[in-house]
Amino acid sequence: MTTEHLEIGLQRHKVLLVDDNQMVLQTLALLSETLRVDTVTANGGIPDLEEINRNQFSLVITDVRMPQMDGLKLLHTIKESHPQLPVVLVSAF
Repeated sequence: MTTEHLEIGLQRHKVLLVDDNQMVLQTLALLSETLRVDTVTANGGIPDLEEINRNQFSLVITDVRMPQMDGLKLLHTIKESHPQLPVVLVSAF
């Protein structure tokens, strides 16, 4: 997992980006940079679930179709321990 630190005024927002496609992660990270938010990327499509527990993410953006853990399973896993955390599912289809 990699982290880019950017500021939004005095308040910092952190977004977890999850995708198995490196180009998609880079594109989403660039978009996040323009929005001036911190990003943590999960390469290979599986985030370290401990990382989710250690960080206070404002949002999770995840691909729906990934080979090791699909986005729906990730959504359910996150909602079990962080029911208020917004999760956005994206798909190329």
